[in-house]
Amino acid sequence: MLLKNALFLVAGCILAQAHINSLDELGGLGRKMPVTFAVFLFAGMSLAGIPPLNGFGSKLMIYEAAFEGGHYMLGLSALMSSLFTLAAILKFAHTAFMGQLSERASKMTEAPMVMLAPMLLLVGASIAVGLFPGLLLVPIAHLQTGLGLEPVQASWLGGLPGVSSYNPLVMTVALVATGLIGWLYYRLSGSRHVTSYIHTGGGVMIPNARMHLPASALYETPERLIRLALRDKPQVQDPQTESHAHDH
Repeated sequence: MLLKNALFLVAGCILAQAHINSLDELGGLGRKMPVTFAVFLFAGMSLAGIPPLNGFGSKLMIYEAAFEGGHYMLGLSALMSSLFTLAAILKFAHTAFMGQLSERASKMTEAPMVMLAPMLLLVGASIAVGLFPGLLLVPIAHLQTGLGLEPVQASWLGGLPGVSSYNPLVMTVALVATGLIGWLYYRLSGSRHVTSYIHTGGGVMIPNARMHLPASALYETPERLIRLALRDKPQVQDPQTESHAHDH
């Protein structure tokens, strides 16, 4: 629920500034709204269940409960829903926040603090629960004990209960340490930034407007695979019909 609220607030920040009819009108928005982009990426990745973010822990418990109970189709369906969620998040992130800066996005600015504060508060709560799942599991265990139920095995600083013994704090520390080592190697290697321009094989510069990837283009490869599996040929418009349409 915290992650969905954060995503709704991000969408509100964008719609409050841009009156758009299509997602393709945005692009490069991450340069204008870096904090909003960071919140969206964190909330979206967590909602899709990417470790070690907090959404992964809750989904992991659902997967384990489904498979241990013999409900394999439900477990596989939950896994597929996470993949579809990830695809939707990446589509919006790439089309709206990444790529070349569009004309509409160039006029936008970062959201005001009155809108950033609730998003950052939700992200902070999600990080706390993700690193220390006992913040929610320990009170739940007390409620289960009071109701005469078998309480979930949880501690304030421990990981998730179950056969996986997944500890998000340990994984986060390991990933941060690995990232820090990579950053130090990059800084100490003396690498320099080199600006390069995109051009054709003949040396002709390609304008930035042509480098924008529309939202529909992200699913061209899966669409071709589905059509190939169904043996369905894409509809091709008649050139003469298209020319007559342009004439009118």
